[in-house]
Amino acid sequence: MTCLLIFSPILIVFGEYCLYIDKSREANQEDSMCQLFVSADPSLWQNVTRSIRIDGMVTSIRLENIFWFTLEEIAQRDQLSLSQMIIRLNHEALEAGHDLDNFTSFLRVCAMRYLHLQTIGVLSNSPEVSLASLNSGRILEQEKRYFERHQ
Repeated sequence: MTCLLIFSPILIVFGEYCLYIDKSREANQEDSMCQLFVSADPSLWQNVTRSIRIDGMVTSIRLENIFWFTLEEIAQRDQLSLSQMIIRLNHEALEAGHDLDNFTSFLRVCAMRYLHLQTIGVLSNSPEVSLASLNSGRILEQEKRYFERHQ
């Protein structure tokens, strides 16, 4: 799965989905900002439940397809299966002392942060670059500065 962003005009390739935005066109009723979202493939927000065994316990996780696609992309960057990555996220979050009462929300935020970090240019969108090889401390500091500037 790939995610490619090209700006002005904008072409976004996300897996098998492609979105083209021509910023030079005048917005009107039929071509509004909302059309970008309203006209998307409805399968993107379809909920899918997957079961994953974490520490011998089967856990069901229900997410919209777009989140599953993004989590799969994250896992592939480090040659992990989706299950392996989710188990690793669970273990490392617990080791860090995080309360994971709503693990599904945690996974959604992971997916959104991954895409957001790419959008703001802090994280390479190249699938060849392993996330484990990156300086996470530096990335977290850049993200923190971004949010401080945009509040």
